[in-house]
Amino acid sequence: MANTSFNPLESVITGEANESSFKTISAGPVQDGVIADTTTDILNLSAMGSMEIHMHADTDTIVLSAGATTLIYSTAGEISFGAHRNGASQAINSDTNTLVEFDTVEFNIDERFNTTTYSFLPGVSGRYYLTAGAAFDDVANGTACYIMIAKNDSVIVSEAEVTAAGESDPTLTINAVVQAEDTDYYSIAVRHNDPVSRNIYGSSVYTYFQGFRI
Repeated sequence: MANTSFNPLESVITGEANESSFKTISAGPVQDGVIADTTTDILNLSAMGSMEIHMHADTDTIVLSAGATTLIYSTAGEISFGAHRNGASQAINSDTNTLVEFDTVEFNIDERFNTTTYSFLPGVSGRYYLTAGAAFDDVANGTACYIMIAKNDSVIVSEAEVTAAGESDPTLTINAVVQAEDTDYYSIAVRHNDPVSRNIYGSSVYTYFQGFRI
C-alpha cells in the first residue's frame, strides 16, 4: 500500500468536549502525531493486515473492538501480590461471614494489597486471577465451612465443605478470574456453623490470598 503523508496539525484539538479529532489516515510505514482530545474519540482502522501502536505513558490503554469481541491492552506494569497471616491464627465466630485479616505480604508488586484493610485494590481496570485458601482448626463433625471472595464487600464466589467423621481440620481453596474496575476492591471471608468459635490456621501453607493481572 502506498505511503500517504500525514500532517499532525490536521488532528490538533479545538477543545470541544464531544469532538472527534481524528481524520482519515491512510496506512503507511509510520504515522505519527495522531491526537485525540477526549476519552471518547474513536479511530477506525479498516482493511489492515497488521499494525503496531506505540504508547508512551505508563497508564495508556488501548481498546480494540471487532464485532462482539473486545480486547483491552494497557501499558501499566505488573500487578501481583501474595498475602498471609504470618503464622497467627484467627478466631471465627459461628455463623458469621468473617473477613480474613491478611496482615503480611510475601510480595506486593505495585503496592496494590492493603495490609490494613486486608484487601486487594487493583487500581487499573482489567482481568485478574485471584486465589485463596483457609484451614479450619478442630471443628465438629458435620460442620459446614465456607470460603468466599468478596468484591466491594459483596460475595461473588463461594466454596463450601461439610466435615465428615475424622475430618476436623478442613482446608478450603477458591479461585476466580474477575473483571475489575480501577476502584473495585477484593477480600476473602470465611464462615462455619459449628456452635462455638473456631480458629483458622495462620500458616501461609494453608491460609493465603494471592492474585495477579492477566
